[in-house]
Amino acid sequence: MVVYTAEAFFCSCRTHTNIDVRPAAVRDAYADFNIRGTGRLLDFIGNGGLENLRFDRSEVLRNHVGHIIPDREHPVWVDSYLFTSGRKTGYIAFLNNPVSGRWYLKSFKRSTCSLAVDGCLYNGGIT
Repeated sequence: MVVYTAEAFFCSCRTHTNIDVRPAAVRDAYADFNIRGTGRLLDFIGNGGLENLRFDRSEVLRNHVGHIIPDREHPVWVDSYLFTSGRKTGYIAFLNNPVSGRWYLKSFKRSTCSLAVDGCLYNGGIT
């Protein structure tokens, strides 16, 4: 199992290094938070734009994303967090590729949950 800290992910966002971003995350960031483009999204995440950040869960990646293909012998873990930005609640999911060590921003979207509700999880699951 790969061990890392969320701060290492945020550092890669700040510096735009060692990170890949799923195109759907960029589209959703624009549609849901009016953040346009990969660079602005990474700047937003890396420079403290995720307010009230709260760990949601870790799950094994079930389906491949980009060039990352999970298998039973080498599972890939996806971490998700809930956050606020202004009056909106958001959901972010990312992983660290155990083969390359690169980060992958999988999801960045508005959540239907409220951070005020304890135990509220994003209902879409991690795929």
